[in-house]
Amino acid sequence: METIIKSRTSRYAITIACILISILITRKYMPYDSDIVNSQIFWPDFLRSGMSVFKDWIPTVDSWYLTVYPVHFLFYYLFGSTDVSVVIAATALFLTAISLSLYGISRIATGNELSSLSILIALLCPAFSYTYGFLVHPFSHNSTNAFGMFCVLLSLLAIKNNQVYFSIISGFLSVLAGVSDPWFYASYLLPLIIGTAFISYKDKRNVKHLIVYLISFIAAYSGIIQSFLGIPIHKFSLVPLTVMLENGIQMVFLTGRMLNVLIIQHDLAYAISFCLFFVLTCISIYNLYRSGGVNTYLSLVLFFSLAGIISSFILSYPDVSILSARFFVNIQYIAILLALISAIRLKSIVYSTIIALYCVSSIYSYVATPNGLHQKQNETVDFVRFLHKNNLSFGYGSFWRLTHTVTWFSNGKIHVTPAYFSEKDGSIDLKRARAQTMRSWLSKSYIDNSPDRQFIAISPSIGGKCRNNLDFCVNGTINKIGKPDETLHYGDVTLLVYNKRIM
Repeated sequence: METIIKSRTSRYAITIACILISILITRKYMPYDSDIVNSQIFWPDFLRSGMSVFKDWIPTVDSWYLTVYPVHFLFYYLFGSTDVSVVIAATALFLTAISLSLYGISRIATGNELSSLSILIALLCPAFSYTYGFLVHPFSHNSTNAFGMFCVLLSLLAIKNNQVYFSIISGFLSVLAGVSDPWFYASYLLPLIIGTAFISYKDKRNVKHLIVYLISFIAAYSGIIQSFLGIPIHKFSLVPLTVMLENGIQMVFLTGRMLNVLIIQHDLAYAISFCLFFVLTCISIYNLYRSGGVNTYLSLVLFFSLAGIISSFILSYPDVSILSARFFVNIQYIAILLALISAIRLKSIVYSTIIALYCVSSIYSYVATPNGLHQKQNETVDFVRFLHKNNLSFGYGSFWRLTHTVTWFSNGKIHVTPAYFSEKDGSIDLKRARAQTMRSWLSKSYIDNSPDRQFIAISPSIGGKCRNNLDFCVNGTINKIGKPDETLHYGDVTLLVYNKRIM
């Protein structure tokens, strides 16, 4: 089989298959809610106002400014559109980048062309990973994961060839990734520093690589770039011991589910899968470490990547849920990478069998889970038609339901500003701008240019008391804004329509 894969044609075919599969999987599982509509809203204002838009937009701690945004902007520029298909293609690029990086890492570690199988195996993640793990969410830790895997590949090339320019590129990308998503520090940048420090102690020639990563860490973690771009600074704080215990338990089940080899969807299957991969991963890291050379370095970086994200999650994450799976995307890829490296290097039937079971289980999950989360694109299109029919093009609503997606799907012809609603009396709050919106949307100059006919969309997605009692927010908003000229209903959404500017 290795002889077949050695041919250039076969490698090209595998790479093309990787690109196509990445696009198909992204199209199948990409969610559709306001959380995926950031760069699409940002892009038109960026073209009009340039860099000043960074002072208008309110980012979250994981801003994606220097990682996802440049990729999306390149695609928008090339295709002249922010259409769904363009976003799918841009998101699929990160899956492809991870697969190709894993191939490069595996190829260096094994010296065997069977490593090219990692290109396809990396895409065979369970449906759970593509949904709750956010692997195909346009703005998720998996995009940062792509930067991380590529940085690991570059660091291996730097150590193997004693070429500092690979480290400089890796360090530069690390700054971009760290500033854009603090998840990168524990998952990749600190592991790169620790691994490089270890081999620098053994061989002084590697000190130059260590210096590069230390400079990169200082540049990214100092907060200077974040302050310039208006990005909130992430603060690490410990959670109570009881929460740490719960985090540890959930980490086992979530990562076990992302590495499920038993096909069945059950907590016992996830626990068994976790234990199995835990043992095999430890053995793989030990064998890789003992093999010496660049593999020792690789084993250290991968070990501390696993340890870094697990420890930081257990010690500091306050709100564990099934969606916490998104933090463990590096664990999934590293576990499979190490299993493949061991299967090739050791010609191990055990590792080969585990990989095969993992692939079969993942393929089965695509049948069991045919759709992604929040895939309400048809509802959004229908709601846009509903608004057009009722002569509505400007309004306010809950972030998580029919706001940014409506603006995106209508190509900006309808604007819906996400707003907060008071937990105290249910009224809409039009004085406090929400994260992932423009500050100017609540400014007098913006409101003065808005149409006279406006609406407030109230739905259970507001949460709190409104989730089970929509009248709480309806009445609270009416008491604050006044009696609407019309009240419309779209499914479980109540629209208060005013023939005047609401603000």
